[in-house]
Amino acid sequence: MASLGAIALWFVLRVPTPPRPYLPFPPGKQCVLSITDDTDYFQFATTKPVYDLLNRFGARVTKTVWVFDDPKSTPEKEGLSLTNRTYKDWVLEQKRYGHEITLHSAASGDDPRDRTLAAYDSLEAMLGELPRLEIFHKANKEAFYWGAERLPSGVLRRLYEARMSGRFEGNKPESEYYWVDRARSLIRYVRTYTFNDIDTWAVNPSMPYEDPSTPEAPLWFASSNGRWGQDFVRLATPANLDRLKEAHGVSIIYVHLATGFDTPEAMSAMARCAGDADVEFVPAGELLDRLRLIQRVRTQLDQGADRIRVPVALRSEFALVSVQPQELGTVRGVDGKTLPSRLSLQDWLERVDVEVEWTNDSIFAEPEVISRWEKWRLVAKWLWTQVATPT
Repeated sequence: MASLGAIALWFVLRVPTPPRPYLPFPPGKQCVLSITDDTDYFQFATTKPVYDLLNRFGARVTKTVWVFDDPKSTPEKEGLSLTNRTYKDWVLEQKRYGHEITLHSAASGDDPRDRTLAAYDSLEAMLGELPRLEIFHKANKEAFYWGAERLPSGVLRRLYEARMSGRFEGNKPESEYYWVDRARSLIRYVRTYTFNDIDTWAVNPSMPYEDPSTPEAPLWFASSNGRWGQDFVRLATPANLDRLKEAHGVSIIYVHLATGFDTPEAMSAMARCAGDADVEFVPAGELLDRLRLIQRVRTQLDQGADRIRVPVALRSEFALVSVQPQELGTVRGVDGKTLPSRLSLQDWLERVDVEVEWTNDSIFAEPEVISRWEKWRLVAKWLWTQVATPT
C-alpha cells in the first residue's frame, strides 16, 4: 500500500514540461525570472546591499511596501513603512531604477477596509499609477479567499481549520475588513500557492488564472519558494537555472530580501541569476501581463481568428513576447519548420496575416480558468512544501 501511495503521490507532484509555442520573453532570451520581495523586517543595513547589487546588473524586481505603520507594533520589529521619509525617498529611487512597487497589505497588522483603500489611494498618488498586483501579509484579516478557503475540499478545510481557525475576512461583506468588491478596480493579480520547483509556469500553466470558487477576486498566480536567503540559494542553483533555460521556463520567486540575502552565498546566487545574459529579469506585474497577453492571443488564434482583440492595458508588453513556430506546425499555410526557431509575436502575426485590434476590454475579460485537476495539483504541491520548507 505504501508503494502504491508513493506512486500516486509522484504522479500528482511531478511537473512535466508542457509545450510552449508562446513565450513571455524576447527571442534573445532563454527564460524569465521574477522576484517578489516581501517587505517584512526591512531595514537598510540588510536590504540595501541586495538592491545595490540588482541595480548594478539592471535586474528589476517587485518590491512590496507598507504604507502605514501597524498601531500595535513598531517599525524596528516589523520593518519600515512609507511613513518613514528616508525609506519613502529610497523606495522612489528604486522605482526610478525600474523596480515595481506594490502593497504587502496596507500595514503589518490587520487593516480595516478604510485603511486598505486609503493605502491604495496613497500609493497611487505617490507612484502616479495603481500597482498591478498585491501580496498579502502573513495572517492579516483583510486577505480574501484565504486560509481554509484556499483548499478545494471540505475535508481539507476542516483539517486546516483544526490547526488554524479562520480569521480571513476580506471577502465577508459583514466584516469591517471586507474589500474584495473593490479589488478588481485596484489590482490585476494576487499571489497564492508557493512551492519548491523553480519553473513556476510548469506547475501552474494557467497563471494568471480565475478560480470559479473566488468569483470577485482578481487573477491568481503561484510562486516558487526562495523565502529566506538559504531557500533562494537552494532554489537558484546553477543546475536549476540551466534546467529553467532548457525548458524556456518562467520563475516567479517569493523572497524576503531583508532576511539572509546579504550573505556571500545568497549574494553570489543573486549575482549569478542577474548577470546571466540568457535570463530576462523583470518585475512580476510585467511578466504576468505578458502571460495574460499570451492567453488572449493563443485562445483567439486557436479559434482561427483573422483579427484578434487584445486589451490596450497589455500593449506595453506586446514587443516582449516571442513564438516558437516549430511547436505550432503549419498555421494558415505557413510551415513553422521553415522559419527561425524563435520569432517576435509581432513578426509571427504578420507572417500568418493576423491583425491586432487594441480594445478597452477589461483585463479580466475571457480569463483563463483553472481546472479542478490543476488546482488539486497546486494544493498538493503547496501542502507538500509546507511540510518540507514552510512558506
